[in-house]
Amino acid sequence: MKKIVHVFTVALVAAGLATAAADSPGSFQKTGTLDGLPSSSNKYILISDSSYLVAPGLRVHTPTQDKASLGALKVGQKLEFSVTGGAPGVKDSVSEIWVLPAK
Repeated sequence: MKKIVHVFTVALVAAGLATAAADSPGSFQKTGTLDGLPSSSNKYILISDSSYLVAPGLRVHTPTQDKASLGALKVGQKLEFSVTGGAPGVKDSVSEIWVLPAK
């Protein structure tokens, strides 16, 4: 009986954590430091020495704004971000960025 209760409790906790993770800013894929922003001569965003395309409709979230633009980002900020895979031979695109609060 104790084993059944334990298994049931573990399953409930795991289900709760999975639901919370799907709805929170914690549902990102990667973390890193912003090293460079796209410009007129460079179409890539550079995060932790890796370059990514900027996906159409990129969503940016800051600690104070849920819907910010790329202009709200500053080199050196710590980020959590999601990427969408490109076709073979095509770079991944950043689709959503969460700026982490400064410590």
